Amino acid sequence: MRFVFFPAALLCAAAAAATPPSGAPIAEATPAQRDLGSVPADDVVTTDFAVANRGGAPLTLEALLAPGTRVTVEPGTVPPGGSAVVKIEIGTANREGASTVAVELRTNDPAHAILRLPVSLKVRAVVLADPGFARYNFVEGGRPGIIRETVFAADDASFRVLGVDSPYPSLSARWRPAAPTERLPERSGAQWVVDLTLSPYAPVGPLAAEVVVRVDHPKQRQVMIPVTGFVRPMLAVTPPEADLGDLEAEPVTARLHVKNFGEDPVTLSSATCEIPGSTVEIRPIEPGRVWQVILRLPAGAPGSLVTGFLRLETTSSTQPEIEIPVRGRFRGK
Repeated sequence: MRFVFFPAALLCAAAAAATPPSGAPIAEATPAQRDLGSVPADDVVTTDFAVANRGGAPLTLEALLAPGTRVTVEPGTVPPGGSAVVKIEIGTANREGASTVAVELRTNDPAHAILRLPVSLKVRAVVLADPGFARYNFVEGGRPGIIRETVFAADDASFRVLGVDSPYPSLSARWRPAAPTERLPERSGAQWVVDLTLSPYAPVGPLAAEVVVRVDHPKQRQVMIPVTGFVRPMLAVTPPEADLGDLEAEPVTARLHVKNFGEDPVTLSSATCEIPGSTVEIRPIEPGRVWQVILRLPAGAPGSLVTGFLRLETTSSTQPEIEIPVRGRFRGK
């Protein structure tokens, strides 16, 4: 048998490295983690941990922010031999299925600058919507966009829809009990139809929010329906701005692409540019649908700025005029 001997100084150094500094605080959480099991949706569940100070100096605890949770620590400073209670409230409205919420505390324990308190839970929704989401790929000025949701209870209990809260003024909702031909055949309990209608005059831009359906089911008060997508302009210009950048001291030609995403044909009736000496030409690529707009600018003095608007007149009642910013700068002093 072979024996290996280590100098006593090395053994002492190793022991010192494994032991917290004399007088340092030591944080110890009890239990190490929590498992709340199945919890209802649209609720707030609570739990707590005890954090003891096993060291020889005061321990400071500070809760870090965590989405959908509220954490309180009492007291925030724990003397040696004492302990604090960490109370955790977790909202389940925007959670689904099994997950772990990692609550974190900032401490002055040299070995645990961040103390993690994991909380496992499984959110089970009782009231659901089918399809459960509303995605719009919408063109400004088009027909109203209607998406129908069927709201039902997984336990087939009786309930009512009390109201629907929309995140957008342009997105309206109507609800009523489902007719026999509208019901989901596999469910026998109460069912409600919720029609979400996006207005033709919805502003251009992305959609990313949630509709809240309020219900009186004894186990759940609301159902969240995500709304996503984009409202596109009926007439889109590419690029949306004529940013010419640095220009040589010579005439400039810029080309823009205009496309009609609406259902009805449109005419570009005229085009003007307020920059002195400029000319604009409209070339139809696909009549009523696609055009090329050619902007020509005269040569400018070195260092001079090019700034103004190119305006397109259309026969669309939704977009009778399109303004396109034009900017640039001729090189030189």
